[in-house]
Amino acid sequence: MKRINYTGLSSGASSYFLLEQYARHLPSCMIAVVKSSELSSWQHNLQALAPLFPLLIPVQIFPHQDVFERVTVLSRLAQNPRGIILSTAEALQEKTAPAAHIHAPALTFAVGSTCGPEHVGEKLVAAGYSREEFVEEKGHFARRGEIVDLWPPDQDMPCRMVFNGNVIESLRNFDSATQRSYQFVDAIAALPVVEEKTATFFEYLPDKSILYIDYQDHDPGSVLLRELPPAIDSLWVNAPLDPSALDAGFEAVALPRGQYAAFIEEVKRAAALNMAVTICCAHEGEKERLEEVLYDSRWNGSAPRFHIGNLENSFASRSRAQCFLSGQEVLYKRRIVQFPVFKEGRRLEGLWEIAAGDYVVHERYGIGRYQGLKRIARGDQESEYLCLEYKNSDKLYVPVNDFGVVKKYIGLEGVRPKLHGLDTAAWERMKQRAKKSAEDMAEELLKLYAARQQQSGVSYTGETPWERELADSFPYQETPDQARAIEEVMQGLRAPYPMERLVCGDVGYGKTEVAIRAAFKVAVSGKQVAVLVPTTVLAEQHYSSFSDRLSPFPVRVEFLNRFQTTSEQKEVIQRLHEGTVDIVIGTHRLLQNDVVFKDLGLLIVDEEHRFGVKQKERIKQLKKN
Repeated sequence: MKRINYTGLSSGASSYFLLEQYARHLPSCMIAVVKSSELSSWQHNLQALAPLFPLLIPVQIFPHQDVFERVTVLSRLAQNPRGIILSTAEALQEKTAPAAHIHAPALTFAVGSTCGPEHVGEKLVAAGYSREEFVEEKGHFARRGEIVDLWPPDQDMPCRMVFNGNVIESLRNFDSATQRSYQFVDAIAALPVVEEKTATFFEYLPDKSILYIDYQDHDPGSVLLRELPPAIDSLWVNAPLDPSALDAGFEAVALPRGQYAAFIEEVKRAAALNMAVTICCAHEGEKERLEEVLYDSRWNGSAPRFHIGNLENSFASRSRAQCFLSGQEVLYKRRIVQFPVFKEGRRLEGLWEIAAGDYVVHERYGIGRYQGLKRIARGDQESEYLCLEYKNSDKLYVPVNDFGVVKKYIGLEGVRPKLHGLDTAAWERMKQRAKKSAEDMAEELLKLYAARQQQSGVSYTGETPWERELADSFPYQETPDQARAIEEVMQGLRAPYPMERLVCGDVGYGKTEVAIRAAFKVAVSGKQVAVLVPTTVLAEQHYSSFSDRLSPFPVRVEFLNRFQTTSEQKEVIQRLHEGTVDIVIGTHRLLQNDVVFKDLGLLIVDEEHRFGVKQKERIKQLKKN
């Protein structure tokens, strides 16, 4: 085994170097050992740069603790040991299942094969699968009569087996969130999901593998180097402090966030050194923004190449005549957080949605507390019932088949409801009062909205390139409900009469992003926006969120609350009156009489129920048109 120490490898450059060397040497497998804190950056950089090479190079992570991902990587490695595997020293030293265990045939279930649901369950338990009421994660299975649901760790979706007696009648993939079925399949293989902890990752390596260690601040990977297997043909180490190390020929490029002049100077510097410049953008919105920056600078040199890829660290190489610049560093200097794509929402429709102690509403008896499932024998037959506790510790038992008459209670956060009694007359009176109150409110609102639609308002038409860039830079996958809420708010802003809209959703469902999009549209149209919140803590959270999302754009965001000094408050109020503040986020302080806007176009109220009568009267004065 030969060892080569390298220097001149910055964070982004290391990823390019490995891809370049993989394409050149074509090893059986290349393992990059990096710090845990750098794992995500490495993955982004490799995935961003891989399409620039003619050879398709798979990139995957061998994690430290996720048994399902570990088993999946080992299985793929056993079948086709190609590509680059990212890992950490801790993960590679952790004991795992022996290669013979992974190489052993997976449990295969095919349409037409004979294997009853009970026997299938026994096999899956032996293979390490966990039996649950419903399959919601990898490594789970569930059995309900003649149906067995299963989610193998290497599959993107779970599979449903339907039996006819002891014969598998059909197999089809389904969405775990909605339970909706997708395509039918002929067979499914279930990998074992248990690690026997008798071997290490290195047992799976094919001959002529390359190991790269990227620990830059101390003697790298000393524990790993003690017993490297014969399969490691070459050991490469990023050793910047070794004076005898081989220079890989890269240099880091620093791009100060939001300083477009520095970005232009870097493009000019690279062009003057005859380097080809590639600007990596996370999405089309970033690309359009940076193209605009170059155009505004009157750049007349060779046009840089734009590449869609989430490169996190800029770097250059004079020997290769290449310079790679990260659009993220220029515009945001932050990482895009990736979440699993959520396909669509669902109603609460099964027992898995409630736990013992949750409040529920029975359509006939009102609010009670769910106490779990109880088995009750009637004669020689035993059945399951939902046990609901009511006032005076009265119990109501609801057959599982009648679950539809019970709904999960939804109320104000932190407010504990009172249990109702099993007096249906009292519950009926309460429902009638609520119905009458709702009808009165609906009539009042109908008159109000009819009057408002007769008034003229500002129509915020069209969509600017900045708005598209803001939407493209959203670091999460929009849910369908969130996307619909954004579009409906935008429709309201485009209408020629005053808009009033209520956006509902639990904590973490993305209401703030809806508000940010609306506020930005109004602000870039030359109007001011006020965001009213009930607490100082919430004001600071919103100020941070708005500032972070809008930092690449020429929009001024301020906040106002009573804990600021008198002079600080006066300065903000003066700027609001002059119109130099585009968006202000504040508490009740925003509603005091000395706060005067130059041209208020949008008022956003967070948690309206937390404001009192006086504040609401002031809001009415602000929002007439």
